[in-house]
Amino acid sequence: MKNVVINLFLFISICSFGQETNELWTGMGVSKKLNPKLEATLDLNSRIYGNTLQLFYPELTFKYKVNKWFKPSIDYRGLDQLNKYGNFKYFNRFNFNLNFEKPLKRYTFGLRIRYQYVFNGIRSTENYSPYSNQTIRVKTSVKYEIKKSKFTPSASIEFFYNPQNGPTGDRISKIRTSIGTDINLKGPHLLSVYYLRGQSVNLAKSKSQNIISLYYCYAIGEKKKNKKKTTSL
Repeated sequence: MKNVVINLFLFISICSFGQETNELWTGMGVSKKLNPKLEATLDLNSRIYGNTLQLFYPELTFKYKVNKWFKPSIDYRGLDQLNKYGNFKYFNRFNFNLNFEKPLKRYTFGLRIRYQYVFNGIRSTENYSPYSNQTIRVKTSVKYEIKKSKFTPSASIEFFYNPQNGPTGDRISKIRTSIGTDINLKGPHLLSVYYLRGQSVNLAKSKSQNIISLYYCYAIGEKKKNKKKTTSL
């Protein structure tokens, strides 16, 4: 775990160039097991930078447990994003996720493969982001269970691939690293606190992000202390 943390901070230091934003991401949600294999989560999220609310969205997630190590899921986000004219514009986004986990002693190694698609109305939207309206994302992560502790620290690195044809397509366009912890509070409560670093790559205009992410989840009907929630960043 120590080596993973050191490598992530080295990456953060190397990639500090170009346009940079300092951002605060917040979210709160409720989760409910609909049956032993199917879980639903409803979140409300916001993203603030430049002293302005830039993005607000609800998100609905359904996750299905195929077995202990494979849990595919689907997310829907209704995005209200501030455009350059100072107006909020609505977009739809679907995420299709393949989630894999492998526990090894106190460690849990994770892999998420995501396809995300953003559209406005019934047509694919133009210029939703400086990256792509269609993106394939591959995220690897590791968590460490501290004995008799409320804290479950973790670290991750994620690659964003633009599969579309065009001047900025068919390439990795962004890399995002994260480090932080889940905090299992008393009862059905979970708090997550993370620092994320996003860095564009292979693009003419470089952009980097320093992000503090705060997320709270209430598990309906859950009374056990050890709760696990994977945020959909």
